[in-house]
Amino acid sequence: MNKIYFNGILNSNRFKQKDGQPDMIGDLELPLDLCENIHKQYLLYKDHITSNSDPKPKISIAGWVNLSKPKDDGSKQQKYITVRASVHKDRKDGEQPIPSKPATPTTTLDDLLS
Repeated sequence: MNKIYFNGILNSNRFKQKDGQPDMIGDLELPLDLCENIHKQYLLYKDHITSNSDPKPKISIAGWVNLSKPKDDGSKQQKYITVRASVHKDRKDGEQPIPSKPATPTTTLDDLLS
């Protein structure tokens, strides 16, 4: 099966009121091909799940930290994460789950969390 990548985005949680709430919120689109794969995994595992340590359906995700484009009104640029999902595959150490995003200026995760 060819890998197909889907997009989503996480933005700063402007509704956050407490430290325990998420720093970022957003959406991830899961088209039918990926949903079908998750369903196949579920059917494979459903009769064997008896504890939290048993296998469960998985997808692979990757994210890139970015800054929004500057606005003419001088407002501050917003940090966001672009997210991609793919069919899960066990990987060897150092193997990348998803091809690299084309080179664009990005912010580091440390910058995002500061």
